[in-house]
Amino acid sequence: MIMHSYGGLVGTEAVTRDLSFKHRKSNNLPGGVLHLFYFAAFILTEGQSVLSTFDESPNNFVKPNGQFSIKNGAEILYHDLPPNEAEYWESRMIDPRGQEVALAAFKRARDVFTNNATRSIVLGNEVFPGLNVSTDEEIRRLILDSAAASYHASCTCTMGLSSNPLAVLDSEARLYGIESLRVVDQYYHQYQSKSIPWECRTWQGAKNRLRKNYLRERA
Repeated sequence: MIMHSYGGLVGTEAVTRDLSFKHRKSNNLPGGVLHLFYFAAFILTEGQSVLSTFDESPNNFVKPNGQFSIKNGAEILYHDLPPNEAEYWESRMIDPRGQEVALAAFKRARDVFTNNATRSIVLGNEVFPGLNVSTDEEIRRLILDSAAASYHASCTCTMGLSSNPLAVLDSEARLYGIESLRVVDQYYHQYQSKSIPWECRTWQGAKNRLRKNYLRERA
């Protein structure tokens, strides 16, 4: 299995020891994962996260309340442009359309944890930002004060049928042309999510699907 960037965490969690070739062979089970290839990917010890391991980026300004924003976007992100263009694009870093998407994503994430279906598994009240932040304007201001930019190549490859000349992976993340090789990365997402809760949900689903499909194939 090949993993890149945050995909290293997803692949590592999906391929536990019970899926290794050595373990399956010792238990008279077919198949098994031979190698995990980390291509510029995160490799963390059990129980660690990216934040707990690497701490905050020096490019972020972190406030005492946990909110943060990017420092000097013109210099950090657009330093290769003429000054006037860099300042222009810095001013467009939080596009009004992006604000509306972020607002909708925030409200949807909050709804997930406040409806009757999840009430029995939620402990206590919302910690951050707290239910007192409730109007659209209050939520939008929270997003503007705490959002930070993160740029990563994604959505450049196609997942699809073998008849599609642009497809490089099938629906089970198997690479066309190489037998039994799966790829875990954002490159084959259809679009880049604008919401961290949704992005985490997507990767969690990918991890579970990788395990489920692999075990089904080897049954």
